[in-house]
Amino acid sequence: MTDSVKVDGVLAIPPHKWYEFIDKMTRIDDLIELLIKQVDRTNMLIEGLYRAAGITPPSTQTGLVLVDCTTTPLPPRGMWISAVDSDPMTDRIVGTVYSDTRGVVYVEQSADGENWDVVTPFEVLPSAQRNSFGFSVEKIAQYARVRYIDSYEQGANAQSEFRLYVYAKKR
Repeated sequence: MTDSVKVDGVLAIPPHKWYEFIDKMTRIDDLIELLIKQVDRTNMLIEGLYRAAGITPPSTQTGLVLVDCTTTPLPPRGMWISAVDSDPMTDRIVGTVYSDTRGVVYVEQSADGENWDVVTPFEVLPSAQRNSFGFSVEKIAQYARVRYIDSYEQGANAQSEFRLYVYAKKR
C-alpha cells in the first residue's frame, strides 16, 4: 500500500504531517509574546529620542483627557487662560462651563503657539437664559487653549460661581 495520493494519476499529494502543523500553532503564542516585547522596546527607544530632543512625546491615551480646569470665581472683567494642548493626537477641544454672570469662552488655536489666529467664541449668558453648557471644537492647528473673559456689567453682581473644564478628545 502507498502513502501518497495521485490526482488524475499525475500529481502526487504528500502525506499529511499533522505534527508539523500542531508544532507551528503552539509556537504562535511564543512569537506573539516576542513581537509584543519588540514593540514595547521600540516605543521606549522612540520616547527616549523625543525626550533627548526636548519634545513632549505624543500621548497614547484615547478618549477625553483633562487639559486644565478652574473653579475659582473671576473678578469683574477677569480672565482665565487654560494650559496649551500641543498633542498631535488631539482631535477636538471640548469642555464644560458654568458661570452665574455673563462672559465669553474662546477656544483659540495657533500654528506657532504664540499667535492665536483661529478663535471660536461661545457666549455665556445670565442664569435665566444659558449659563451652563458644553462646547466642542475641531482642532485644526498644532496648539490649542481656552480663554474665558468675565463680561462684568455696571450694577450687576460679581461672579460668585464659576467652573470651567477643558478636555482634549484623543483619536
